[in-house]
Amino acid sequence: DVVYETFNIRKAGVIKGSAAYIAGVARVLAKKKTMAVSLTLSDCVDIADGSKAPDYSVTKNLLITACANAPYCGGGFNAAPLADLSDGLMDVLVISDVSRAKFVSLIGEYRSGTYIGKDGKLKPQYKNVLDYIRCGKMAITGPVRYCLDGEVFETYGKPITAEVVHEAINFMAI
Repeated sequence: DVVYETFNIRKAGVIKGSAAYIAGVARVLAKKKTMAVSLTLSDCVDIADGSKAPDYSVTKNLLITACANAPYCGGGFNAAPLADLSDGLMDVLVISDVSRAKFVSLIGEYRSGTYIGKDGKLKPQYKNVLDYIRCGKMAITGPVRYCLDGEVFETYGKPITAEVVHEAINFMAI
């Protein structure tokens, strides 16, 4: 929804760049609608040591679900600060329904990526708000639309699945 709103804001020509993304966040927060989501993450690993971790599954109303393979997303948000393009895994953030006031109090550390340590430990104020899971596969049902690298797609009520294909593309610098 944030990317969808950001697109509309930029299209109107009033706000440009990363400020449009911040305005998109504000617009979505003003509406503050959660969505009923069913989410299953598999091939999970422990953030601290990379060992196999249990699958993650949840069905509830969520404010945000973000799946990343790199740390940064729109507007310079370091939303997934532990993400690594070369590890063959997705970093998934599951953010529960919180009040607007709570969201505003947490957004600064979320944007800077300082809400979680390199060991995968969340700061205390995020423990009942956010889950950070590293996995290889994701299946989600519920969102009306999703964003893939800045492009917004409608789901038409169908489930979305994602899987990392490790080392599928090789980059070479000359």
